[in-house]
Amino acid sequence: MSTTYTIPAGELTPAVQYVAQWLDSRPTVPIHGGLLFRNGADGLEIAGYGENATARAVIDGVAGDPGAFVVAGRLVAALAETLPAKPITVTVDGARVSMVAGSARITLPTMSAEDFPGLRALPPRAGVIDGATLAAAVKLVTVAARTDPGKDGGMISMTGVNLRLGDGDRPDVVRMLATDRYRATLYEVPWQRDSGADVRRSHVPVSVLTAAGPAFASGAVEIRWSEGSFGLSGPNRSITSRTLDDRDFPLRQLSGLAAVRRETAVTLFADEILPSIKQTLALVRAADQRPHAPLYLHFIDGVLELFTEDTEDGASARAVEVDYDGPEATIKVSAAKLRDALTSAPGGAPRMAFTPGQPTGSLVFTSPDDPDWHHLMQPLR
Repeated sequence: MSTTYTIPAGELTPAVQYVAQWLDSRPTVPIHGGLLFRNGADGLEIAGYGENATARAVIDGVAGDPGAFVVAGRLVAALAETLPAKPITVTVDGARVSMVAGSARITLPTMSAEDFPGLRALPPRAGVIDGATLAAAVKLVTVAARTDPGKDGGMISMTGVNLRLGDGDRPDVVRMLATDRYRATLYEVPWQRDSGADVRRSHVPVSVLTAAGPAFASGAVEIRWSEGSFGLSGPNRSITSRTLDDRDFPLRQLSGLAAVRRETAVTLFADEILPSIKQTLALVRAADQRPHAPLYLHFIDGVLELFTEDTEDGASARAVEVDYDGPEATIKVSAAKLRDALTSAPGGAPRMAFTPGQPTGSLVFTSPDDPDWHHLMQPLR
């Protein structure tokens, strides 16, 4: 028995691409890399899941027979993009599905919907946040998080972003904090917490937030929370993620980041500093691929001299005028981490605070354009 339904023009590609991005790149079983298509009274649901998250998209206005099937997720996402912008007729006949749009046809093998793993349920709603605000905050904070848990998995908590969901004396603020041990970013954003919502902290994988930020960048977004689960939902799409154990996360040490002060501060204009960073990274790429390419910052008499060590592979140097009138000071930093701090800073001209005479003391970055952004970086020894 076959089933047939029609998807309105322009609806399939964004839906399958949204869900497919959450799939594991190398699933252990083929069906784990599949997308579930399920047509019913509430529209066509397209769902998939990966190691960290379950994603769903719903297409309204789908006319035709109810039914469900599973198809290879990344493949159908790539093929859907090639179909013309016309209504798509989907026909499931036995173990194959065809998608026809105008004169174009795609035919793919299907897998049984009954064998598809159970999906994580969307947790209860805790409040609402503006999508553009969320997307901007994610971009600012995730730069400081680790992307891998380390060789022995001992740093897995640092592959997450710690979200304090409006508890304590500031129920109208989501406090976001990330670190990789060598740097940290704190950012606070407004939200509307639901009355009576029982929410505390949530430690969300950075990979989930990095993908979710752009996906929910417009309109109102619902934040959903339960113990061990975090979710976001917007019009016709949602994401449910497992949360990470944050017991090893240095929350106590970093919670006072916004109050950290240093003896002196200087404004760094990104467009003036970045060329020196690019030179440094180019020299290192040509040499030994060191992960922490060193760049020296030498402050003297209103001038910042940026230079690298003179080695057989070459050297670079540049001087820029800065608003510095403190004692002579030299700081050794990671060129890549300084680049990330400058490019993520709101406004592109952050204030870098430090204490002269303490070359290994942490550097504190703030932004005159956004007082809610705070970034801390540890110099190289």
